[in-house]
Amino acid sequence: MNDYIYILKRAFKCGIGVLFFLALVQPFGIGRLNEGRMGYILICSLISFLAVLFSLLLTKAALGDYEKRNGSLKYFLVRESVAYIVNTPILALLLLMYDGWFCQRRWDMFFYEDGHFTLYNVWLMCVNVGIVTVFMFLWAFYEFRNDQLRRELDDVKAINSLLEKRQEEIFQRDDKHEEVEEKPVTVVIEGQGQGARLEVAPSSILYVESMANYADICYISENETRHITLRITLKQIKETLSEFCYIVQCHRAFLVNINFVVSMTARNPGYQLQLFGVEKQLPVSRANNDVIKSVLSDK
Repeated sequence: MNDYIYILKRAFKCGIGVLFFLALVQPFGIGRLNEGRMGYILICSLISFLAVLFSLLLTKAALGDYEKRNGSLKYFLVRESVAYIVNTPILALLLLMYDGWFCQRRWDMFFYEDGHFTLYNVWLMCVNVGIVTVFMFLWAFYEFRNDQLRRELDDVKAINSLLEKRQEEIFQRDDKHEEVEEKPVTVVIEGQGQGARLEVAPSSILYVESMANYADICYISENETRHITLRITLKQIKETLSEFCYIVQCHRAFLVNINFVVSMTARNPGYQLQLFGVEKQLPVSRANNDVIKSVLSDK
């Protein structure tokens, strides 16, 4: 979704939200207005729309592209906090300039009747706007979580579809007795210490799990699933297997052989991979989700 379309929709939703909230709840003395109540509510909604539009444009300029970082809770909290911090005083001042709750004339917001300067009216309006802002934030968070869950579901469906196609291609190649692997057929993974080495075909590696300065390599040998623990970093193993595109990093602590992945499921946070013949599910960080999708899409 284009950022500016998102900003317009977000500002419009805020304006509509303020309209319904003020019309139904009628807080802060709105119910005591004898004349112009609906007009005042409409003006408040319009001002809310313009203020939110301005603050979202400001946060876009300061924080960057929404679309690329839309799934990040941290980014959402920063974005919304900045927007509301900017929006609340602006909206309070604009509302005070309109004949309303606290002032009989436009410019009396900063002065008492005896002419002394005061910020009391501004502070009180900021409190009122802040209370409404809490409800708007909860609404925004609800929408964010729904969008996040929908994106996760779409990702899971897309990747599972790619996994099914990949498995079908592998089965077809096996039936035709075609050579799947590229040379070299085997690689040697050497750890620290005497005899700490493993000569293995990359195609038989299921996954690699990092454990501090050690790595647990799960692989198939003689039709059995085996494990070996070497004193070696995940980075070193990744470099050794770098030419084999089906060995990818799915998490900061895991490498996985995509050819053995049966399905993906969503979890909080991130995702999980189910491998053929392995009970353990491997975590997938959001940062590596696109990498896996790219590898699966690559023909």
